[in-house]
Parts: sequence; C-alpha cells; structure tokens
Amino acid sequence: MTLSSQRYEPHVASDDLLKDLCDRTLVTSVHQHCLKHALRCYKPGTDHIPKLVLSLIIHVSKDDDRFRVTSTLENIFSCA
Repeated sequence: MTLSSQRYEPHVASDDLLKDLCDRTLVTSVHQHCLKHALRCYKPGTDHIPKLVLSLIIHVSKDDDRFRVTSTLENIFSCA
C-alpha cells in the first residue's frame, strides 16, 4: 500500500454534523426573515404567508433537537 492510496480525513463525521447544523440554521433564518417581511408587506388575496409558514414547519420538523424546534415554532407564531 502506498501513501498516496491512503486517505486520511480527520473529523469527517463532526464536520458533516457542523455543516448540517449550519445549513439548517441558515435555512431557518432565511425562512423567518422571509416570513417577517411577508407579514410587513401583506396584501389581502395573497397566499404566500401560509405557504411560508407550512414550509418552515416542515423544515424545522426534520430537526432532532426538539427544544430548538419548539423555540423556532414559538418564534414564528409570535410573529403573527
């Protein structure tokens, strides 16, 4: 076995977890920002607010940290 055929990837699992957490947090933050903006600019007859809320609920429901899920849901429903 040559050195070039060996591949050492330190902390791959923890790096993937950190990236996943950052991605989830970013997506949640973007959803929340869009929802707050949509609520400020609301016009009767539009249906984008329920779609944003549903999208955010589905997104946060995939998170394993139930405290973070509950906190996020409380945050979005307190916007209304």
